[in-house]
Amino acid sequence: MLDSSLWTRRNSGCIVAVVAHPDDETIGLGGQLGSIADITLVHVTDGAPRTRPDWKTHAQIRRAELLAAAAMAGIPEHSCLELGVADQEASMHLVELACFLSRLLDQLRPEVVFTHTYEGAHPDHDATAFAIHNAIRLRVERGEKTPDLIEFPSYHHRPRDGRIETGTFLPWPYIEPFRMVLSKEARSLKRRMLSCFQTQKERLANFPDDAEIFRVAPAYDFTNAPHAELSPYGAFRWGVTGREWRRLARHAQQMLGSSMPLMAEAKRPAPLIQDWYE
Repeated sequence: MLDSSLWTRRNSGCIVAVVAHPDDETIGLGGQLGSIADITLVHVTDGAPRTRPDWKTHAQIRRAELLAAAAMAGIPEHSCLELGVADQEASMHLVELACFLSRLLDQLRPEVVFTHTYEGAHPDHDATAFAIHNAIRLRVERGEKTPDLIEFPSYHHRPRDGRIETGTFLPWPYIEPFRMVLSKEARSLKRRMLSCFQTQKERLANFPDDAEIFRVAPAYDFTNAPHAELSPYGAFRWGVTGREWRRLARHAQQMLGSSMPLMAEAKRPAPLIQDWYE
C-alpha cells in the first residue's frame, strides 16, 4: 500500500524519474517536482520522431522546453539527463536501456524511482517501464539494494469501450493507487511547467492538473498485453504494433536472462547520452 509515508522521504535521499519524453515528468509528477530536494530526470528519447524532416531542430526545441519547465521547479540542467533515443524507437533498444539504467542506479543510488505504468498506449512509455523494471531486476540478481519503484499513469485505451482515458491506472489486484490532490501552489507550478511545452500544447490539454496519482509498480509480465488491446499502438501509427512490441520484449527478456556479461559490455543506447556517464 502506497501512502503518505513515501512523501516524508522526498528530502532524505536521491529520487530519479525515468520517463520516455520531455513533458512526461510534468504530466506524471509535475506538482511534486518543486518540493523534491534532490531529483534527477532521465529522458529516454529526445521527443523527435525521425519521420520528421526537421527532427534535429525539433529535438532541440523539445530539450529547451524541458529545461525551461525544469528550471521552474528548481531542477538544474545537469540533473536533466537525455539518452537520445529517437522518439517512437525505444522498443528497439530494450536491452541497452535496461543495462544502462542499471549502471545509472549504481551511480545515483536513489531511494525512489518514478516511471511509467505498463498500459499499452505508447510503445516508448512501455519500453521505458520495461527498461527500468529490468534494470532493478539486474540489481536484485547482484544482491544490491534496490529503490522503491513508483509508477504514474499517462493514458490508455479503456478496455470496456476503447476510449482514451488519462490520469488513471488500469486496475491491478491488491495494489491501491495513492491520489495526491495538488495544493494551489503545486497546481500553479504544474500549469506553468506544462505551458513551457508549446510543441505539445494540444495534447497536454487532455491531462488533469488538479491531482496526481501513483502506486507501487506491479511485477509485470511484459510479454503479455496489459489489457484486452481494443486499440493497440497501431491506432496511433507509432511504427510498431502491440504484437511486435511484445516480441521485442520477449527477445530482450531472453537476452537479459544472462545479464552479467551484458552489464560488463553495456554501451550507450544512443549517441546523445551526456558526457557525465564517462
